[in-house]
Amino acid sequence: MENTVIINSIGTANPSVSKLLADSFKMPQEFILKMLYNAPSVLFQKIDLDLAEKAASTLTKLGLDVQVTDEKEKVEISKEQVEISIYFDDIIKLPNVIHQLSEFLGCKQSEALNMLLAQPGIVLGGVSKATAVALQDRLDALVCYSNPRNDLFSIYISDKFAKNDLKRLTTKINKPLETLVNGAYILKDLTFTESSNIWREHQSKTGIRVINQTHQLVTINLTSFDVNNTQHVSFLTDKIGMPSTILSDLKQHLPITLFDRISNQSAQKTIKKCNEIGIEISVENNFKTTRELVVDEIKDHAAVKKILAQFIDVSSFNENTNHWKSSTKIPDLIANYLYAQLVLLNCEPTLI
Repeated sequence: MENTVIINSIGTANPSVSKLLADSFKMPQEFILKMLYNAPSVLFQKIDLDLAEKAASTLTKLGLDVQVTDEKEKVEISKEQVEISIYFDDIIKLPNVIHQLSEFLGCKQSEALNMLLAQPGIVLGGVSKATAVALQDRLDALVCYSNPRNDLFSIYISDKFAKNDLKRLTTKINKPLETLVNGAYILKDLTFTESSNIWREHQSKTGIRVINQTHQLVTINLTSFDVNNTQHVSFLTDKIGMPSTILSDLKQHLPITLFDRISNQSAQKTIKKCNEIGIEISVENNFKTTRELVVDEIKDHAAVKKILAQFIDVSSFNENTNHWKSSTKIPDLIANYLYAQLVLLNCEPTLI
């Protein structure tokens, strides 16, 4: 009976396995890599059971998730391709995630960091859902994935974008142009085709970005709730993890942040639930790519300097003062990582 060997996903294997497979099976390494990241993929067809099982055993030992099917089984290989972004529930784990991502992709850690810093935050595109799931299993962070052809997009237009180009752009798109507090503009709810056409025409110009709204980072703030409403209390204690004893005092200090810099995709469940039970929230889209960092109440100067030096130039750091401000803009992700570390030192950091 003829059998088929299918790679279900890259599993726990590293990309370096592609060279071993390419050499063993006399196939181009690029072809093997594409097969791994677009799994499930058929590796062998119409081979006898003994050979199929030996191949599957070898591949499994390499960390790949594989299966063997016979000619009677109907094999359906989904070829839907997705884009993947990464966001953090614990930003302190950024160094771990950089290392984990570099291992998964078989690249340098500096290259993995640049992928995380790139806007709008898509680290992988044109891969399978199985690859997204495999990546999630190997990261100390959260993975968001979607088929971009089914998504909606925003066009972010800064004040550096030429006014005549803006006028020409908006006349072609029958969408309202929203003005943001920083003077920038945003066009929302564009289809994949609409956003792609705009990007092709304007990508070489300064001050324009295309953002996949599924992957857009958002912050959810709690603005009002009823301490006597059992649904409100249950949601805040069971789902959010707040101690019930602090809710009365918390009411006096609203708004507070429930979730910061999470994907819009993951935020939708919380937004829907809050709307259903009547908890009032506000949702902020994060459009900033860079930040300024200000640190006050510096007590342990050596520790603060060590934290800052991980990613930025500290030549302007004065060890005889309790105040410091970054001299240059810092990528948003790194700024938030530094902020979280500085809070642990009992400083008073501020992101601008």
